[in-house]
Amino acid sequence: MVIYNVRIPNLTPSALNTGLFCLVGSIVKSVLILEIEIEGAATISAAAEFAFGTPSSGSAGGGVLTSVPVDNIASSASSPAYLSPTGLSFTPFTTYHSFGINANGQRYFWRAMPNLLNAITIGTNGGASATMALVMLSGTPSLCPIEGRIQFAEI
Repeated sequence: MVIYNVRIPNLTPSALNTGLFCLVGSIVKSVLILEIEIEGAATISAAAEFAFGTPSSGSAGGGVLTSVPVDNIASSASSPAYLSPTGLSFTPFTTYHSFGINANGQRYFWRAMPNLLNAITIGTNGGASATMALVMLSGTPSLCPIEGRIQFAEI
């Protein structure tokens, strides 16, 4: 199992239910989300709800997020982390993990249990079923930029 950290740069949602980025399982390896660390990056107070989930349709985008192996071991498969294109809408959407934050710097942190029973799983074979997207569910998108880090394991 190779563990990666992915830095989420300052991203502002373009609309509700639109992918900010996607984590996509490769053809041969599944992905487990182990840690989520997101914080608001705005200068005013604005409540927002975000969620990680799987779209029923749609596909991964083109821009690549930089994933860095925690133990500096190169994976035999290409990195499974991709940035979704602007405006790719994910509705209907199956929510696996949701959280609320205040855009004015509030931090949200989640970690899977040591036995990984509650880790968020992303399957293989590409396409919508192997995609985990971060979307904004409620709030005012233009007021809620976020940044953070995702840690995932490729198995």
